[in-house]
Amino acid sequence: MAQTIDYKALKKKQKDKKATNVMYVDVRPSDVYAQEHADKFQNITPKEFTKHMKDFEGKEVILMCEKGEDAPKAAEAIEKKGKATSVSTFEGGYSTWKEENEKTFMNKIKNGFKDSMTRIKEAPLSGKIVLFVGLIFVFMAFLINLDHDMTTFVCTTILGIIGIVMIIMIAAGKSLKEVDKEEEEEKKEEETKESDTKKKKKK
Repeated sequence: MAQTIDYKALKKKQKDKKATNVMYVDVRPSDVYAQEHADKFQNITPKEFTKHMKDFEGKEVILMCEKGEDAPKAAEAIEKKGKATSVSTFEGGYSTWKEENEKTFMNKIKNGFKDSMTRIKEAPLSGKIVLFVGLIFVFMAFLINLDHDMTTFVCTTILGIIGIVMIIMIAAGKSLKEVDKEEEEEKKEEETKESDTKKKKKK
C-alpha cells in the first residue's frame, strides 16, 4: 500500500539536496500535463509504465494525479511490477498542489509587504529621503509621459526606473544574505534533530 505525502513534506523533500534518488511522476494525460504541472514532475502515464519500469528501479517514486484518486491505482502497478524502493502519492493531487502553492505565494507577498513597511519605519532619515526622492522621480515620469514626444518619453522612463530602483533598495523585503542565513539555520536544526533521533535509536 502506497503512502501519501502532503504539500509541506513534498516541498521539504524537493529542497533537500541529499534527496537525489527521488523520481517525481505526474500520471495525468499528456495534454493536461502540458497545460500546467508541479515543479520537478515529469509526465509518465500509467499506460507508459511498462516502458519505464527500469527507471523506477531503486528510486523513491512520488506520484501525482489530478485529485488524488488515480495515483493510488498507478502506485499499485509500480509496486507489483517495478522495483522502486518506495512509492508515495501526493495527497489531493495537482488541484491541491496548485491551491497550496498559490496560498504560499500570496503569504510571501503579504509578509514581504509587512516587512517592507517595517523597514521604511525603522530606516534612518537618509534612507527615507532616498525613498521620497524615488517616489518623486516615478511621479514626474508619469506626469511628463502624458506628452507623446519620444525623447521626453525615454528620459522620463529612465527617471522612473531610477526611482523604482531607489524604492526597491529601501522598501525591499529580506536581503539574500538574511534568507541564506535562515536556510542554513533551518538545515542545522534538521541535522541536529536527525542526529539526536539516531542517538536515541542506538540507545
